[in-house]
Amino acid sequence: MTALLDWSECACPVRRYVPELARVPVQYIYEPWKAPIDVQERANCIIGKDYPAPMVNHLDAAARNKNNMKELRRILEKAPPHCCPSSEEEIRRFMWLNDDTESEVSTS
Repeated sequence: MTALLDWSECACPVRRYVPELARVPVQYIYEPWKAPIDVQERANCIIGKDYPAPMVNHLDAAARNKNNMKELRRILEKAPPHCCPSSEEEIRRFMWLNDDTESEVSTS
């Protein structure tokens, strides 16, 4: 977004299609909530009154998401509880093995 701030002509579509921001100085056109209150008053665009305040505080949201991802990683580090056979007999029934099969079947 800072690259756009260098180009005052890029503000033209914003000024045209968002009339509330028409008088906001170009350095605040893409983030009008960062303008000091005196600048907002001169532009007749008070944030929260004439133009909506930001819906998301990105720093807070990023911190919450980081904590959520850490918690998810912690949960997923544990081995998931898999369904497994409880005995050699259950393995033989499930795999349709005969009782006379020579191979040793392990349940662990």
